[in-house]
Amino acid sequence: LQAFLRNTGLVARCIDRVYNGRGWAKRRAMLALGSMRVPEAIAPLMEALDDWQLDTRLVAVRALGQTGLAEAAEPILEAYMVGGLKVPADPVANALLRCYKNQPEELLPYLRRSLGESRELLARVAGELATPRMADEMLFLVDDAGPEVRASAARALAVAPLAVAIPALAKLIRDDMWFVR
Repeated sequence: LQAFLRNTGLVARCIDRVYNGRGWAKRRAMLALGSMRVPEAIAPLMEALDDWQLDTRLVAVRALGQTGLAEAAEPILEAYMVGGLKVPADPVANALLRCYKNQPEELLPYLRRSLGESRELLARVAGELATPRMADEMLFLVDDAGPEVRASAARALAVAPLAVAIPALAKLIRDDMWFVR
């Protein structure tokens, strides 16, 4: 299907509309480009993350998430972690969930170097997508200062091997915050 979209020029046409379109037509082209799930969509959608209109930025995040490519999450993460992405956290989380669904381990380098709000968001996404291979990384989050991060670690440890999960969960069950317990 992607070869067909490229050969017929539909990908190029959508990319052109993203660069040269305005308003609703531009946003519709962005969503179509995201639905095509082609790597060529990342560059024009990445540029739209800096648009002055909130609607356009939201559609760019959504379209990058629709691609389902881990590479599409990189511009979202880079902009969000430095505070340059001015969109609500929920659309960002949804996009990251879609991008890292098949390769959740690729999220871990970003989680390691994140702070504050971005750490909470990335821990929440990692908690949703956790695999047994991510258990060691989730153990580090058990001692985090943020209660949201500790709660996400508890969710992630549900898929960890019992020998790893039980001691960490025993510690979290005595946490001061009710939602971590």
